[in-house]
Order: sequence, then structure tokens, then C-alpha cells
Amino acid sequence: MTVQGLPHDLVTRMYLRHYAFLRLRYPEQPARVICHFATLALSGLFSAALLALIAASFLAVSLIFARPVVPWALPDWALIVGAATIVFVPGWVIDRRFNNLVDVNPKTVGLYSSDEQHRSWWLMVLSILPICGIVAACFGFLRSWQGT
Repeated sequence: MTVQGLPHDLVTRMYLRHYAFLRLRYPEQPARVICHFATLALSGLFSAALLALIAASFLAVSLIFARPVVPWALPDWALIVGAATIVFVPGWVIDRRFNNLVDVNPKTVGLYSSDEQHRSWWLMVLSILPICGIVAACFGFLRSWQGT
């Protein structure tokens, strides 16, 4: 998709959808606040997706080796470092990436506020449900497998 001659990739469109939703919902807020909340929402989604990828990887490795390989068997320091990485790295990367899109012009906000974009925004927001389902299913299976 191209907006004002600039190509927008998937992640940029996701950010702009969040930004447009927040800008229309809270027009009195400064652009920096809207940017931070859009970044926070997007980084939460990416952190959840990263956790789902990790959970699926543990499950795949466990199935390949025919024995449970579980993250909770790691030392506490490794779990703390891993959890901090899952939480903070996506936010830091997204914050750096969209630092130049703090104050999005009204024309772009209007474009990303259309009905079609609003439906895409809902799909993006609700995608957290299947992502969390993947995490729960993978870790639940590994927990029950380890218990037997």
C-alpha cells in the first residue's frame, strides 16, 4: 500500500491503524502520547507473537526428541533474561522504527480511519486471541506431557 508516495509495509500499516484509532478516539491528546500508546499496543501484540513462536518451537523440539523440552527447566536467571527479552525487545525495536511517525498528518489518519481499515484494525486487535491460544495449547501440552 502506498500513502502519499511512500510505501507502507505490514508493520507500518498496523502502527498507522492503531495511531488513527487512538487519534480519532482521543483527539485532545498530544501526538507523542498517541504515538506511545500505538507503539505499546503494537509491541504487546509482537511480544505475544514472539512468545507463541517460542512455545511452538519448544513443542516442535519436544516432538522431534520424543521427550518434553520445557522452558521452566531452565535456571531462574535464564527465565528472567528470556522474559525480559520477550517483553522489552519488540517494544524497543518498534519504538525506534516509528520514532519518525510521532505526528502523522491528518490525511494519513483519515485514510487509516476508513471502514475497511477499521475492519482490519479489529482483526489485528482480535488476533491476540489465537496467538494466546497457541501459547496456552503448546505450554499446556508440554506441562501435561511432563507430568506423565
